[in-house]
Amino acid sequence: MGFTFADYRETLRAYRDCGYAITGFLPFLTEPRERHLILRHDSDHTLEQAMRIAEIDAEVGCSATIFLRVHAVGYNLLAVKNLLRVQELIDMGHEVELHLDGNLAATLG
Repeated sequence: MGFTFADYRETLRAYRDCGYAITGFLPFLTEPRERHLILRHDSDHTLEQAMRIAEIDAEVGCSATIFLRVHAVGYNLLAVKNLLRVQELIDMGHEVELHLDGNLAATLG
């Protein structure tokens, strides 16, 4: 196995085929299973890559918790086109949460 999108897809399928529930945090917290893989994705630089990974997750029948940055350099989370992408992520069955940087003040000052 390598680190390509195809490898990622096959890894998810292998876990799913072994009986794992593959979800984000909320389904694990509300309905934990003995075999449960929690998917968490941080989108630090682009929403395009987050969308690509989210599409693979959904294609395989998995969901994830996707963390988006309010202060990202590569995208503006409050731009209408990006808010529409957030809705697409939710429509695919994913959870969308905020990814905050506790050291933000030090990086700006």
